[in-house]
Amino acid sequence: MHYAYFELVGMIVGTYLFSDTLAWISAYLLLFLALEDWHTKRIHADILIPYIIYLFIQSWGDPKILTACVVMIISLFLVYHRQAMGSGDIPVLLLITLTTSSQIFPLTLLVASISAVLYLVKHHVHRLPFVPFLYFGWLSMTLIEKIVTPLAS
Repeated sequence: MHYAYFELVGMIVGTYLFSDTLAWISAYLLLFLALEDWHTKRIHADILIPYIIYLFIQSWGDPKILTACVVMIISLFLVYHRQAMGSGDIPVLLLITLTTSSQIFPLTLLVASISAVLYLVKHHVHRLPFVPFLYFGWLSMTLIEKIVTPLAS
């Protein structure tokens, strides 16, 4: 069944994001990491480092750099002091911060958090891999933004 979902997501991503190269690359990197996190509860987040550096350079001077720095500081606190999330979530959050607008980023986190809480309640578990939910929130908000923006014009 996972292969069917993978193909469906690939079709949606390819259809709506193909013209936006950064969104397309981000979608496939996040999909890979989401599937890996779901199955192994670990991710190889180091594959995102070169891409994040590229996004930092491309976004230099943009206010989202400040947002990315704040996200990184809060994430480091949550990982190393509170142990409330895994260290692999930091690069994923940075990628999401650098590829979304300031309006879409909080909505992405909101959708990811609500869907994760619903999953926790439904399946009666206490811990879960969060990258799949971050990917779901990012993909949902990115696709909605791609569909709604032309309609608003």
